[in-house]
Amino acid sequence: MIQKLDRELEFARELLQSFPDSRAQSMIDKAQMLRDEAVSILQQDRLQPRDVAEARAKVNQAFALIKQAVRIVLDGPLRRLRNRLEELMRQVEHLVLGGGCKAGERLLREAKQIQRECENAFAAKDFAKAAELCDGAMTVAKQALQLCQKIIEEKRRFENLRDRARDAVERSGNQRAKEVYHKALNLAGSAEEALRNGDTQLAKRLYNQSLMLLVRAMDMANVDSPQVIDQTDVARSRLKELMAQARECLRESNQPRARLLFERARRLATEAELAGKEGRHHEALWKVELAEKMLRRVCQMSGDGDGRRISNRISHEIVNAKTDIAEARSKLAGDAPKDAEMLINMAEFAIDRAERALNARRDRFALAAVLASQRFLTHVERVLQTQDKSDVTKEIVQLQLQRLDEAIAESENRIQLASEDWNRHFLNGAKEIRQFVVESIQKGNYRAAHEGIQVAFDLVRKSLKSVPRN
Repeated sequence: MIQKLDRELEFARELLQSFPDSRAQSMIDKAQMLRDEAVSILQQDRLQPRDVAEARAKVNQAFALIKQAVRIVLDGPLRRLRNRLEELMRQVEHLVLGGGCKAGERLLREAKQIQRECENAFAAKDFAKAAELCDGAMTVAKQALQLCQKIIEEKRRFENLRDRARDAVERSGNQRAKEVYHKALNLAGSAEEALRNGDTQLAKRLYNQSLMLLVRAMDMANVDSPQVIDQTDVARSRLKELMAQARECLRESNQPRARLLFERARRLATEAELAGKEGRHHEALWKVELAEKMLRRVCQMSGDGDGRRISNRISHEIVNAKTDIAEARSKLAGDAPKDAEMLINMAEFAIDRAERALNARRDRFALAAVLASQRFLTHVERVLQTQDKSDVTKEIVQLQLQRLDEAIAESENRIQLASEDWNRHFLNGAKEIRQFVVESIQKGNYRAAHEGIQVAFDLVRKSLKSVPRN
């Protein structure tokens, strides 16, 4: 009974990380308190039937609160998730259906089946299951999108270039150009067959080869065309400017993938330069276009895209948290509960760690530290406004601390198998918060200790994400 309750509490906390809600958070806090009270009763030396009944009643109350909190958290956000899923499904259908990508069509059918199950769960008001299914459907739909997007883009690029090449070859009357053009068409036919058979890698490779044959045919058909020569010169000049911009982006980046793309773009630029000098102007234009796309991705991956926006948002939240901390500290009077001061200290410590992590480009840990600081500050408000009337005893927090130590020990053992250093950062964060917990217990600030333990548990859970079991 207690183990099931623990699982439900853990699930609810995970939801609150994604969809924060103060009302639901209060319910989960109350459910945790009821759970701890029930455990304390059941651990008595001389357990009476009425004690068991009292503990069971507290557990049932906790279950009811969790159910209500989950409903509050998921009802609104889940509707938004469903809308996002519907939009994604329309996008995938538009791209995949009729595109000849059989593997993508299979994944799309699978995603639609999960979407139907999600709708059934939502109609039954099983919001937790609906959220899980919605997330699963989006994952499969994105797989279909990623699988087919590149190959279908290659197919469309071939079709666009094919029409331009046909016109150039027909106008020129160059027999050799016609032969190369028809060879490109034959390769594209083989690519279509590979796509129908579900071999997207072979299809992509054949489309790339056919594209190169098309630009070769166009070069044969438009030998020394002044217009094409001018276009090539302008494109190569533009590429040099973009190369310089991407190089600046890389100076601020620690993304290995961005550096790899930059090197590929640099090689394409060199090939384009050589092709232009040798009179293969269409080939040069084609390679310049490929290099430009790679360089734009380099700048996005290096911080000009989503990564920079996330960092900016975290930075903004850190500034807000510092203001809130200063305001909370100004409210501390001589008769203020000592728990409030300790919670403010914890919030200040967490935001300091967030700032350090952000400067070190560890955005994942920085965000978790910001959320921890906000949680401490929320509890400060409840303590100062005497809304938190929970009777947290020394015995309860000592029991919680014992469980925390067990969780930290387990994480310490398992984390050795982790391939990412962020697992260790989360575990270290939990250990640092634990020090505040011990200090709080020593000073009799049991409510602050209880809140610190919950945050430390969250960090331990995050430290074990993607870590295999022994």
